[in-house]
Amino acid sequence: MSPEAILAILSGLTALVTAVGTILLNRQQREKKNMEQLKKDFAVLQKRILAYQSWAFILQQELAKRNIDVPPAPVGLDDEED
Repeated sequence: MSPEAILAILSGLTALVTAVGTILLNRQQREKKNMEQLKKDFAVLQKRILAYQSWAFILQQELAKRNIDVPPAPVGLDDEED
């Protein structure tokens, strides 16, 4: 095999490795951004859930003061399983 052919093959392989590396880097950056957004969304949802739990507790107390039966919680609300 001639030196020119070997150089051409090596150049092609270098370009291929560079392209794959770029694709993987972009993918990793997208995944990092997605994870950051998921963490932000989770924090917002967590705050909302805590606010609703607080509101539900106050509502239960007020209903109990007025001798009004508290309706049962929705199915699955008290489950601890993930």
